[in-house]
Amino acid sequence: MLLIIGLFHGANTEPRDVGNGDDTGFVLKSVRVDGRDRAYSVYVPPDYDRSREWPLIIFLHASGQIGRDGWRPTTSGIGPAIRSHPELFPCIVLFPQAPLRYVWTSESSWPRLAGNDATPIVDAELDEVLRDYTIDEDRIYLTGVSMGAHGTYYYGARRPDLFAALMPISGHPRYQDASILAALPIWIFHNAGDTRIDSEESQHMAGLIAQDGGDVQITLYDSAAHNSWDRTYNDPEVIEWLLSQSR
Repeated sequence: MLLIIGLFHGANTEPRDVGNGDDTGFVLKSVRVDGRDRAYSVYVPPDYDRSREWPLIIFLHASGQIGRDGWRPTTSGIGPAIRSHPELFPCIVLFPQAPLRYVWTSESSWPRLAGNDATPIVDAELDEVLRDYTIDEDRIYLTGVSMGAHGTYYYGARRPDLFAALMPISGHPRYQDASILAALPIWIFHNAGDTRIDSEESQHMAGLIAQDGGDVQITLYDSAAHNSWDRTYNDPEVIEWLLSQSR
């Protein structure tokens, strides 16, 4: 059920009623999950035409974007890259938001943060996006940063038949899912000197997936920062690779 809809082209823009679902830009929406309204955002490219199918990227945010406004996930990660280079993103992008005390995984698999599993919220929002927009269901992609990268491993393993490719960035992997994820093209990114989440974890995960016959590659940047996502999402070759994958 569509409860809140708005158009956003900047942080100070006020939401307004949309109506027919053909509006473009960053659209604020809401879905009811387990009796509660859950706000989220969708990016719709300026030339969106419902008469043809569009690829879909699902972006899982980091812990700093947890909340209930539905908008904050667009302010870090892939959202700023879209604003800077919209020509690189001829696709729909779904921005779920994990509420307070929720994470993109089961509590037991995220050692750095306790919380409830927010992926059922993603399920509900994805169902709405598939209903409201014309999506190429062979070209659905999952990516996330930090906590969202951990969620990319987790949610990707939960629904491997849904995705055409995964792109986890600067995240803590789920080694136990390597054999499942080997069925999907995966490109992992990390800063080699990351002091928050050791890049050796990503390297080990890439090795496990490769051992299981997976199509996996890993890029390590020469940096000690945790943020490797700005460089990744602003790289035309990376986005071209992602959108070229098909289930």
